[in-house]
Formats: sequence, C-alpha cells, structure tokens
Amino acid sequence: MTLVITGSSRGGELPPETLRLLDSLLDTNEPVTLLAYGDAVYALAAGAPGAAALTSRPGLALAAVAADLAARGLGDPAPGVEAIDYGQAVDRIFAAGRICTWV
Repeated sequence: MTLVITGSSRGGELPPETLRLLDSLLDTNEPVTLLAYGDAVYALAAGAPGAAALTSRPGLALAAVAADLAARGLGDPAPGVEAIDYGQAVDRIFAAGRICTWV
C-alpha cells in the first residue's frame, strides 16, 4: 500500500498536482490511501467541492485526522472518508510499504 500524506487544500479541493500524483499512483493498481491533516481536511469534509471526485476513485482509500476536522469546525468527513486519530495516522505510516509526503 502507498500512503500519500498531505496537509494543504485550496478552496475545499486538493491542489491539481496532488490529484495528478494520486492518479499516477492509482495507475499502478496498488492500493493507495490519502491521509489528510491540517488544512487538507477541508477537501475531505462533508459538502466539500472536491470530496465526491475523490471518493469515486477506485482503489483510493481516504482518511482525515478527526482533530483537524474539529479544529476547523468542519464536523464529519464526507461519506467514504474515515475519520482517524493521530495514533491511527502513525499506525498507517508504519504499515505503509511506500510513503509520499505532499504538502
């Protein structure tokens, strides 16, 4: 599994270069997880403009740090996005075969 970690979003969407990275990784037919923290959780919040496009990508699992959602007053993540705590984020980092950090 490849883990992509990102901390930025623009207007409730991930930057185009992040989407291109995800698409190229998904082309390998290897499972990919996007872990959003910080401002990147805006893109995975319920009602975010880019959330539906992300949740519809086959082979892409989505996770957002719950404390970052709460700190920004966003409440629940979009359907299909798992809210995780910092301990779970660390567990995923150590379980990943490959990690791409993307700010």
